Order: sequence, then structure tokens, then C-alpha cells
Amino acid sequence: VWSDLFEEAAKLAKLSPDIPRVYVGGGRSSDIFEPAICPDLSQITHRALEQFHNQGMDRLAVLLHANIAQPTLDLLFESIKRFEKLTGCGCQIVVPPPSFAGGMKAIKQLFADTPANERPQGIFVFDNRVLEGVTETLHMLDLQAGQDVGIIVLSHRGIELTDHYEWSRLEIDIIQMGRLAVQILLQQLSEPDQYPCSLMIHPRWIAAQTHTMTQGAQA
Repeated sequence: VWSDLFEEAAKLAKLSPDIPRVYVGGGRSSDIFEPAICPDLSQITHRALEQFHNQGMDRLAVLLHANIAQPTLDLLFESIKRFEKLTGCGCQIVVPPPSFAGGMKAIKQLFADTPANERPQGIFVFDNRVLEGVTETLHMLDLQAGQDVGIIVLSHRGIELTDHYEWSRLEIDIIQMGRLAVQILLQQLSEPDQYPCSLMIHPRWIAAQTHTMTQGAQA
């Protein structure tokens, strides 16, 4: 995420451009550097929506967040459109700020201002900072995750989520990402003729109750 700042600091420190480096990112930076270790956000989004589709849901929503760089947003929109074409599902996309207020506004937009037969049955929440506002607003609207609407969260291992539910989630191990970066650097130092590789990280699926719905709520 801080790649531009790192490049500026490297120039101020007069570091050689030949020094091996690996970028560890969340897929939100505006530029693509090689080599890099980052999550495959398009694959992650597709996988979350597929979990809902396998539960029989066809009205879905994705809550991204406004700090994602435009090139990454474009790729995510393309991935969601491909999913819609492949499955016949409808998917609403909301891009709120990554904040409590952003999550509240997004859920009000999806539920309070939408007819009952058009409301999403499943929502993929792209940022844990948005999740707290999502949870609070669902309570205000008397909606329960896993009963009235399915919820899947993109999360990082070791970062605690809001405690109302045991959340169904796609979990990225940020410690593993850092270890891989160090391993690649060590290999580059010992074998300088080998060009460092780039890796896309796939998350671990952790199923709880929030991505399922009762038959009555699905109707």
C-alpha cells in the first residue's frame, strides 16, 4: 500500500535500484511492482459469491471500499460481471468509505431503500472496518445475519472481528505473506542470477453460520 512512499525513501537513502526487493500488498496500491506478494482479490470475490450461489441465493451484493485504487476496482467489477454472466445471479456493488459510517450507509442503501423482493440475500463485506457498521445497521433493521441475509467477510488472521457473530469468512494470513517475502529475498541474495518471483495468495475459507439462510428468508 505504501509502495510510492517506499520508493521515495529508497531514493533519499541513495539505495541502488538493483537491491532485491519484494512488495507485500493488499491489492489496493495504484501501481503494480514486481516482484510482489498480494491476495488475488478478483478470485476472492468470485469465491465468496460462489459460496452464496451454492446456497441457492441469486440476489447478491458486494461492499467494496472507497480507498481501493481504480485499476483494482476495475478488475473487481469485471470479475463480478463475469460471475453474473456465468451464474445468472444479480449482484449489486456498493463502494462505501472503509468506516463504521460507511457500513451503515451501505446497508441502509441496500435494505431500507429497496423493495423486499429486490433486497440482497447474501452480502460479501470486503473490509472488516465496514463490518461493524453493517452489523449495527442490521440490528437496527431487525435483520439477522445467517437468517435474514447471508454475510461473508474478507478478514486477516489475528485481527478480531466484531463479536456479535461467529462470522463466515475468507481469511488471509498476513504473517505468511511477510514470511514469503523474506524467503524470496534470502533466495535472491544467495542466488542473484535467479529473478525473484511474484505470488498471489489465496485465502482460507472458514465456514460459520452467517453465510447460510433459512428457507423462509430465501424465498
